[in-house]
Amino acid sequence: MPGRQTGGWADRRTGGQACRGDRPVALTAISVLPVLFLSVPSVLQAQTLTERVDGAPDGRVRMSYEAREDICYRRYDGSLSINSNPDGDEDEFWCDNEPVRLELVKEAGQIVAVRIKTAGRWRSRDRESAADLGAVDSREAARYMLHLLPHLGSRNRSRAIDAAALALDADIWPDLVRVAQSDESRGVRRKAVFWLGQEARRLLIDRMGEDFDNSRRDDQKAAVFALSQLKAHRGAPALVKVARTHRDPYVRGAAIFWLAQGEPDRALEVIKEVLGY
Repeated sequence: MPGRQTGGWADRRTGGQACRGDRPVALTAISVLPVLFLSVPSVLQAQTLTERVDGAPDGRVRMSYEAREDICYRRYDGSLSINSNPDGDEDEFWCDNEPVRLELVKEAGQIVAVRIKTAGRWRSRDRESAADLGAVDSREAARYMLHLLPHLGSRNRSRAIDAAALALDADIWPDLVRVAQSDESRGVRRKAVFWLGQEARRLLIDRMGEDFDNSRRDDQKAAVFALSQLKAHRGAPALVKVARTHRDPYVRGAAIFWLAQGEPDRALEVIKEVLGY
C-alpha cells in the first residue's frame, strides 16, 4: 500500500516520522495521495500508442485523431472526397474536418481487424463495450497503422492504409511506395497507389498554382476520362503523357487518378517522379 511503503522509507530515516525543521510531521495517506495522482498523467504520456493498445484487453479498442485538412464528405452517403470540395457544391459536400475515429479488433492479444469512421459518432450503446484511448497524435497513429500491415489480412491492410493516409501531417509516402511495389495483394497495392496519387496531385497543385488559362479545364478533364475508358488500356500511353506534361495540375491530377484505376504500375512510375522518389 502507498502509505505503508512511504512510512517504511520514513522509518529508516527518522524513526517513523519525517522532519520539518525541529518539528516532527507524521506522513499520512492524505499527504501522499496527491503526489501519487499527479504522477499518473505523466506515466500515461510516457507510454507509446503501441504500448497503450497492447495494454488494452481483447475486444474493441478505439481512438480518434486529427484528419488531413483536404477531406470532404458527400452528404447523402458520407463518402470521401479528397483535395477539398471538388465542384464547389456546398449542398452536396461538407468539409468540417472531423477527426478520424478508429476501431481496432483485438483477439488473443493481436489486432485482427481495422474499422474507420470518418464522420458522425460511435453508437452510444456500443461505447461501454469498447476500450477508448481517446484522442491520440495523428502522426503516431499513422505510424502504428503502418506497423500493423505485416500482421493483417489483405482487406484490413487496405483499411490500415486508409487510416494512415487520413491522418494529419503524416509522412507515410516512402512507406506506401514500398507497399505499392511489393505487397502480395493487388488490391493493397492499388490502395497504396491511390493515396500516393492523391499526394502527387496535391503537390502538383501547390507547385504549379493557377497562373494560366483554365477555361478549358472541364473539357480536358472529360477527355482524360474518355481516354481512361478505352478498351484494353489503349489510352494509357496518352494518360501517361498528360500526367507528366500537361500545364494544368488539375488535369495532370485527373490523368494520374484514372491511370491508377487501370494501370497502377504505370501510374506509380509517374507518381514517384512527382514525389521525387
